[in-house]
Amino acid sequence: MENTDLNKASSSTLQNNDTLSPEVWLKDGDSYSMKPEIRKRLLEIANDFYEFLKLDIPLLDITLTGSLSNYNYSQYSDFDLHLIINYDDVDADHELVEDFFNMKKTIWNNKHDITIKDYDVEVYAQDSGEPHHSTGVYSVKNDKWEVEPKKEDVKVDKNEVYKKSKSWARQIDNIEKFYKKNKFDKVISLVDKLKEKLKKYRSAGLDKGGEYAIENLVFKVLRRSGYIGRLNDMKEDSYDEKMTIKEYNKK
Repeated sequence: MENTDLNKASSSTLQNNDTLSPEVWLKDGDSYSMKPEIRKRLLEIANDFYEFLKLDIPLLDITLTGSLSNYNYSQYSDFDLHLIINYDDVDADHELVEDFFNMKKTIWNNKHDITIKDYDVEVYAQDSGEPHHSTGVYSVKNDKWEVEPKKEDVKVDKNEVYKKSKSWARQIDNIEKFYKKNKFDKVISLVDKLKEKLKKYRSAGLDKGGEYAIENLVFKVLRRSGYIGRLNDMKEDSYDEKMTIKEYNKK
């Protein structure tokens, strides 16, 4: 039986619209500018997150990227808001800095549930030296395009995207079987290995073919269908279960 969630996520990921989202953008001839009320709110959110970081470092830019800054947006899209920071201003150990920012992002997301026009807002601290593969990047801070998207007739093998997404989804389903058997140490180990493998898989695709690479589309399908969330939840729940000592009623 086909996986309905994967099918829906795959179809939405591969759709290409005739215009940018009218909820976010104002059309002026052949170009677009961000609606003032949207920009104002994104700036407020970005600056609040910057204050939440509690770091005395320059905020170089605030950008919007992802499908809402491109023609492939859908109901699954979100505001992919990036705070551009030079990691060297924090520490020379970029892996340590990235872990710190990911931790702060997790805490922020657990405290807040912000939507704009029914789209979730995802905030991320990005290194200024990090290469970006998106074909649409808008500087919210400077109110101008850094990379203006172009309507493209992109040819993607939809069957291949679905087939590879299903393969990854099956691996996640298999990890869940160990969770149901209370094998929490194994779940934590398997989740870490699979996430690292998936990260390398997506990065290789982005380096080779950009945001329309099959590997990146597969990752988006897994995220939009909830599989990435399930993977993260299994690790967190396994840790909690492993560390819990349950109290039994004494007779």
